[in-house]
Formats: sequence, C-alpha cells, structure tokens
Amino acid sequence: MRVKGIFVAVLLGAVSMVAHAEARWCSIRGKGPNDKLVYPDIARTARVFGLVKARIEFLPGGPVRAMNRISGSPLLFSLMKQQMVHWTLQTDARGHEPCQAIVVTAFNIDDYALWRNPKDERVDAPSVLRLVVEGESLPVETVITTNDPVERAYPKRPE
Repeated sequence: MRVKGIFVAVLLGAVSMVAHAEARWCSIRGKGPNDKLVYPDIARTARVFGLVKARIEFLPGGPVRAMNRISGSPLLFSLMKQQMVHWTLQTDARGHEPCQAIVVTAFNIDDYALWRNPKDERVDAPSVLRLVVEGESLPVETVITTNDPVERAYPKRPE
C-alpha cells in the first residue's frame, strides 16, 4: 500500500513538471502579411528610441501567447507588446508544444539610428527575430492639442 502511495506521488510530480515545462526554442520563419510594427506617436513625441529585447512565446500555428521584456525601454516594450500579441508567427516547428524565441527591435528616430538593417545586429541564432522600426520625432502639438493644462484637465462644456 505504501509503495502504491509513493508511486502515485511520483506520477503526480512528473505530470506537474510536464505541465509547467518551459517552451522549446523554435526558429521564426516569417510573420503574417498584415503584421506590422508601428512607431507609436507618444514615443515619437517623447523622442524615445533604443534597442528592445524581449522573449516571445507562441504556438507553432502562429498565435503569440506572451512576451517578456529582457532589456530596453519599458515604454517601447509595452507599445511593441500591444501590437505583437495580435501577430501570427510562422515556424518550422512541429507538434502543439509552445515555442519561444528572442525579439530584438531597434526603434530608430530621426538621425539616432542604432542600426538600419536588422541583420546588422550579427546575431546568427535562428530563434532570434530582428526588427527595425523607423520614425520621425513629432512636435508636442500633435499629441497635446492645447497648451493650457487646466483646459486639458477640465474641457469647456458646450453651451
């Protein structure tokens, strides 16, 4: 009876380890035709630029499940994640187990270009997706329509 209890405990432990297994590393072969990364106006106005590295988890059929920031601007990562969770990634992985890869994105603004060509990073790992997003800085007036902070906080009501 005691042996049976130990066997059940070991079996449950093995099942829980498999259920929480880390996603396997997979190559990204492409993305959906409508999957584009846009430099958000708020980041362009604030002139936030730089290199963002993230770990992305996706299913072999393509849908992105999760993204975690490794390094880079939290603002740029947040805006990138909002867009990429709707992407469909293509891979040569088989089966239904989740995949993971690294995304390296250069957000270039005006003349502050980290690199123009995604291959300039020289990362030769197949599980690395390299992206470049170009943008021009925007004047503050394009995001904030009025200079009066009181008027922005308490807009006039129509009479």
